[in-house]
Amino acid sequence: AAVVPFFPGIARAPVFSSIAARAPRGLSPAEVTRINMDPGARLAHALAHFRGDSLALLGELQVAFVLFLLLGSMTAFEHWKAVVHMLCACSGEMHAHLELYGGFLGVLVHQLECASEDFFTDAMSADNFLLPALTALVRGARPTVDDAAGKSGGGDGEGDAAVASAAAAAGAATAGV
Repeated sequence: AAVVPFFPGIARAPVFSSIAARAPRGLSPAEVTRINMDPGARLAHALAHFRGDSLALLGELQVAFVLFLLLGSMTAFEHWKAVVHMLCACSGEMHAHLELYGGFLGVLVHQLECASEDFFTDAMSADNFLLPALTALVRGARPTVDDAAGKSGGGDGEGDAAVASAAAAAGAATAGV
């Protein structure tokens, strides 16, 4: 028989913040409507939960992914999906949160590299959210890329090439979905 340690009051399942919840606890109905209608407000609410520390938000994303990948925690998987979806949907705010999105893109690339090939075709992800989420991310990044291209004097389609390249990468990452 296996010995299972018992620590009263300690959760045996992962408990994550409610930052990606559609109706976070403690908000008025008007605030819930606002964060669901305004991606900027939703991101601001998530960052406020971590006192503006974008690294803490990314840390929670990484913990959720590791718990799913190594332990098969469906709670962690659902939280990871919700946070990735939220960050992709709020990508119009990328220009205001460059550190967050720079870190997020690096983290997401590494996470997708760690995922097995069947992750994209497995029954768990049959209703895969990644392609639409990454498409939203690329569309939201477009104004940021266009602004950067315009400021550097390269407004001759470099922004379009970067967006096309990111879209191709997103399509390659979710091939078979």
